[in-house]
Amino acid sequence: MIAHVDLSARILSLNANLTCLMVFGKKYMDENLDKRGFKAIVQDIVHLAATPNLGDFFPFLGAIDLQGLTRKLKDLSKVFDEFLEKIIDEHAHSHDQKQTKDFVDSMMGIMQSGEAEFQFDRRHIKAILFDMLIAAMDTTTSSTEWILTELLRHPQVMKKLQMELQEVVGLERMVEESDLENLKYVNMVVKEGLRLHPVVPLFYHESMEDCVVNGFHIQKGSRVMVNCYAAQRDPNVWPEPEKFLSERFVGSCIDFRLDGTFNLYHLALGEEVVLECSWQLSSSALWWHNWCIALSGSFQMVCSLVI
Repeated sequence: MIAHVDLSARILSLNANLTCLMVFGKKYMDENLDKRGFKAIVQDIVHLAATPNLGDFFPFLGAIDLQGLTRKLKDLSKVFDEFLEKIIDEHAHSHDQKQTKDFVDSMMGIMQSGEAEFQFDRRHIKAILFDMLIAAMDTTTSSTEWILTELLRHPQVMKKLQMELQEVVGLERMVEESDLENLKYVNMVVKEGLRLHPVVPLFYHESMEDCVVNGFHIQKGSRVMVNCYAAQRDPNVWPEPEKFLSERFVGSCIDFRLDGTFNLYHLALGEEVVLECSWQLSSSALWWHNWCIALSGSFQMVCSLVI
C-alpha cells in the first residue's frame, strides 16, 4: 500500500511539539497559536526576516514602509505576543502547584527575584521565548528536511542507515538519546547533510579584540561575515564537494565542535540541539518503511510511503 505524506508539515509539527515541551513544559497545538498554525507563521517570519528592507539602505524610506514589511511584522508580533502572554499567565497561576520547573519558570524566577543587573520584566521573557521558539523550530526543521531529501535522492545511503539502526537499536523500540553515540553512520549522514546544506549559509560575528588572520589585520569591533557555504564546498578541503558522500567522514576527526580545523561550521549557538534533533528525526522516521519522492507542484517535501 502506498500513502502520500507531506514530510515538511510533519517534521515542523513534530519539531514544534518538541520545542514547546522543552521550553514551555507542555505541547501546544496549531490552534493555540493562530488559525494559520505554527508552520505558516514560522515560514512568514523567516521570509520577512530574509527580505531586504529598503529602509535599511535609505533610512528616510523607513517611515513610509513601502514594502509593508513593518506592518506585516507587527501583525505577526501581535500573534506571538498574545500566545506568549497566555503561556506566562498559565505559569504564574500554576507556579506553586508544579513539581518540576521548566524554562519559563526559571525566567519568571529571575524576574520576581529582582537579582538581574537591569529591569527584567515580561518583555524580556517574551523576547527570549520568541528567540528560542523560532530559532529552534526553523533551524532543526530545515536541516532535517535537507538530510531526508538527500537520503531520498540516495537510496543506497538510506538502506545502509536503516541497517545500522536495525543492528544498534533493533525493531522493538524507538531511538533514544543514549543510542546516538553508537550510531556512527547516522552521525556521518547528518554531518554530510549539514555540510552541503548549512542552516545559515552566511553569519556575522564581531571581533572582540585586535587580531591577525592570514596576514590580514582585523580591528577590534569589526563585523566579520563568515561564508560557511563556500568553506564547506571548498574543493581544496573537500574532494568532490558537490556530491553527497557521507563516507568521507570515515576515520575523520572533523566535527562541528571546535576541533581546530574549522572545516565544518554550524550555528554559533545551539549546534548540539540541532544535531541531536536531526539525529532523532532522521533515524526514527525512516527505518520501518521504504520511501520515495512523489511529484508535487509545490516546494514541500511530499513523499510516498510504501507500507
